[in-house]
Amino acid sequence: MEETFPFTCLIMSLRINSSKYLVILLSSFGLCQGNQLPSASLDSVYPPSATRGVQTELTIKGKYLENAKLLQFSDPSMKAAPKKDENGEVVSNVFTLDVPKGLAPGRYSVAVGGGKFGLSNEKSFVVNDLPELSLSELSESMDSAKEIELGHTVVGFPKASRYGWMRVKLKAGQKVVIESEGSHIDSKFSPCLTVFDQSGRKLKSSTRSDVLIFEPKAEAEYFLRVHDFLFRGGEPFLCRISVTTRPRIRFVDPPLVRVGTPQKMVVYGWNLPGGQPAGLKHSGMDSLERKDVNLTLTSEKDILDPLQTRNPLEATQRRHDFSLSSPAGQSLPFSLFVCPDEWTTEQPESEDVVRLSLPSEFLGSFFPARDRDRFRFEAKKGDSFKMEIHCERLGFPSHAYLLVEQVTKKDDGSETRKMVAQSSKTDHPSTDDFLYLSSRDPSMRFTAPADGTFEILAYDMFRARESPFKSYRLSIRRESPDFDLIAHPFLSPPASANDSPIYVKSRTLRTGETLAVRVAVDRKDGFDGEVKLEFKGLPAGIDYFPRSIPSGLNSSVILLRTDEFSAKTEWSGKYSIVGTATVGEKPIERSCKFAKICWSDYDKQAKKARAKIRMSEAENLAILPGGEAPIDLAVNWKKMSDEVAALIEKSEKTIKALKDSEAKTLKAKTDGEGKVAELAKAMETFIKDKETQENRNKILTETEIPKAKEVRKQAEEAAQVA
Repeated sequence: MEETFPFTCLIMSLRINSSKYLVILLSSFGLCQGNQLPSASLDSVYPPSATRGVQTELTIKGKYLENAKLLQFSDPSMKAAPKKDENGEVVSNVFTLDVPKGLAPGRYSVAVGGGKFGLSNEKSFVVNDLPELSLSELSESMDSAKEIELGHTVVGFPKASRYGWMRVKLKAGQKVVIESEGSHIDSKFSPCLTVFDQSGRKLKSSTRSDVLIFEPKAEAEYFLRVHDFLFRGGEPFLCRISVTTRPRIRFVDPPLVRVGTPQKMVVYGWNLPGGQPAGLKHSGMDSLERKDVNLTLTSEKDILDPLQTRNPLEATQRRHDFSLSSPAGQSLPFSLFVCPDEWTTEQPESEDVVRLSLPSEFLGSFFPARDRDRFRFEAKKGDSFKMEIHCERLGFPSHAYLLVEQVTKKDDGSETRKMVAQSSKTDHPSTDDFLYLSSRDPSMRFTAPADGTFEILAYDMFRARESPFKSYRLSIRRESPDFDLIAHPFLSPPASANDSPIYVKSRTLRTGETLAVRVAVDRKDGFDGEVKLEFKGLPAGIDYFPRSIPSGLNSSVILLRTDEFSAKTEWSGKYSIVGTATVGEKPIERSCKFAKICWSDYDKQAKKARAKIRMSEAENLAILPGGEAPIDLAVNWKKMSDEVAALIEKSEKTIKALKDSEAKTLKAKTDGEGKVAELAKAMETFIKDKETQENRNKILTETEIPKAKEVRKQAEEAAQVA
């Protein structure tokens, strides 16, 4: 007979070695997916990138990777096989990768599987269109610096507390673009780049910036010094440095794009094909070029929005990756925001106050420093609009402030203002330590309190930073209820207070195990309905519960169970989640995005976790057959249902008893009040009758009849005299 233990309406059973049972009290629901047996864990893939059309040898490192037989890439056209030595024996943890020549450059992902301990976590992997040179540890001095060629990408890492050096031959007049792409491979590297001449004289440098533009004055050999901002080193601080003359995009004006509408844009950057001097005099922009381009997205299929390159906040906005190509290579992409409606662009000669007709989309910029933009519009009492500024979510380092005032004009022509609403940020209800969705972008609901004129004030609270490229989008629209879904692993609490609550974990299950997934709903514009969830791509024998996010809740923890999985071989694949809901009378469907941990750090003193999160359209999952998990934690749904039913019945009886008691008390109170009212009425009638009788006697005798006490007193006095 299975023993179970009730805990806040959750009854858990713990099975040890498939035959013995223990009862435990759980302090966290997340323990239903606790670490029971080791799972494959991937720490690094080296090199973390490859040139398309070129065969590359990859070395993997991690834990519990024994007998790993495959590398699972996010693009199935990328094939890798275990490397074999001269005797035909498999070389442990080394693979040979073939990248198709026609595969688009960009960021992909890779996981290790096929081994004894299932499928590992994912790591980012970059497909390059430039030749790559793997240096492993970078040289520690100028004298020993290894030579690289212009137009190549170098992969390596500096030692801790050391500089990394390399040398390159350049010609006079070249505009050399030195780019650090560490963020593309999930590295912790914070780049500092410096160029020296042969005499050791520093020529140009950049700190904590991913690009350095260098124009040599003479043909010579130059030295590039690389190090982490905090001089950290080793494989976690891997760097990818591209030294090229390919295009580099700094900004696109406007940074918005609309499907179905031909659009003229101005691209600012360096080495732009056909580019002309931009004429900007601001610091660091004297060499900037500009190029007029036309862009047309004829349909939704033309949108390039690789989700694996986005973090959770970026993934809340739909984007299109725009790039330029030249004989020297293709530029890194610049993300344009996909705007559903037409917009009005700020003009240099525009008035101090811009007139708007609502609803409206406006594209402006916080330039020059301390720029304050004002907008006026007319509204009727009760008119309601959603107002928000997109700035940080567009990738610009601003902190916008939004203020709405009611403007009243006096008889003498002067104006008075009264604040109606204000906002300086957007707090997202689903934000937590793992998933940060709040932003510095302000948003609010505006409802006109009366007919009249209203004025909007918008400015950057980081206004001391001057840049002509700090654009913002002001959106004023009618509310349209909608929702989005984001899922991430529901992690078990750490074993110690000194351990990080956020950590990388593989998606591997054994028969009988449970996987907990938290699905958060981003409710938009007042949507508060139930969202039904459907998991797609799961193999037969996998069930999940619950199957919806109830109305009013911002998330649900979904449990995937493998009790009925009966396959004889390992299953490995991807699954996705689709949510459906009814908005008004219209059913809508939204695909769920998955947040995946690339790496995490934990500050034990501050008790703060720092993690790098990337998004994906699907989640990996592996299921190992052949024997149940030695520790199995399950929910006894039947007993839970019975106890919940009994609790509901008991609650209903208690409520009924309380209602009956309240009814009796109320009836007694009502009856008592009725009797008091009747007595008061009878007394009032008696007094009135008495007064009427006395008045009648007075009229008949013209003498006031003495009262009873006075008559009795007179009678007693007469008796005494007698």
